[in-house]
Amino acid sequence: VRVCSEIQGVNALSISARGYKANVGPAYDMNMAESVCINCGQCTLFCPTAALTEKDAIKETFKNLNDKEKVCIVQIAPAVRVAIGEAFGFAPGMDKTYEAEIVLGATTPSLDPETEVIFHKSVPAHRRVEAYSHTPLRLDEIKAAATALTSDLLQIPPMYSAIKIGGRRLYKAARKGETIAVKPRPITVYTFDIINTSIEVYCDTPLQIVKAKVNCSSGTYVRALARDLAQKLGTLGFLRSLRRTTIGNFHVKNSSSLTIFNSKNWQTFLKTPTEMGVD
Repeated sequence: VRVCSEIQGVNALSISARGYKANVGPAYDMNMAESVCINCGQCTLFCPTAALTEKDAIKETFKNLNDKEKVCIVQIAPAVRVAIGEAFGFAPGMDKTYEAEIVLGATTPSLDPETEVIFHKSVPAHRRVEAYSHTPLRLDEIKAAATALTSDLLQIPPMYSAIKIGGRRLYKAARKGETIAVKPRPITVYTFDIINTSIEVYCDTPLQIVKAKVNCSSGTYVRALARDLAQKLGTLGFLRSLRRTTIGNFHVKNSSSLTIFNSKNWQTFLKTPTEMGVD
């Protein structure tokens, strides 16, 4: 329970009742899959009575991997990613740098192109965008708005996100048209540099496209940052594209394309952190 609450900061487990009736699990007898559990697996490592154990799927996994009729997709659990980083001496939650393209003058429910585009006509209060093809926002005022967002912030995550509220993923509620109150989360935006801006036809409508570079703390939603930038400018906005270029001391320039890998040569591309220029 202490590992879950004090170290992981998840608070998925609690103790109910006392004595021999004591029970460790999610509050209100909630199923573990419906709780705020992030499946990190730390409780199974520290449980003193081995009441919590990991499910062994090794045989089944290798059976599927060796089946030529199947295509296997692997999703690495958060605990594994953290453990690999810790093995190299890296702290969890490293800062990241992104290259982003932000659309001003429209929005989407997911704040990215995955959902339908909503133009200013759907939101009459945002009238600043009506003349974008003639009088776009000036570069200096966009930069000023970005500077105002360069600090320690409390950011409201997008509704279309994997965050759990009351045991439910936000995106599942969003897809059903439900709105759930989400508490702002502390983040840090170290730099928010506006590279350039242009007018492009997007969905048959002239809109302003802003190219930016963002250096921020782990947990920052750049989609939400695009929304907040637009709000400061009196308009709507969403993220059109995003490319991560650094995480910690790892840089994309030191990466390799998956197209050059095969079953015979992949080991030749393994590098130590020193070879990758990581201190």
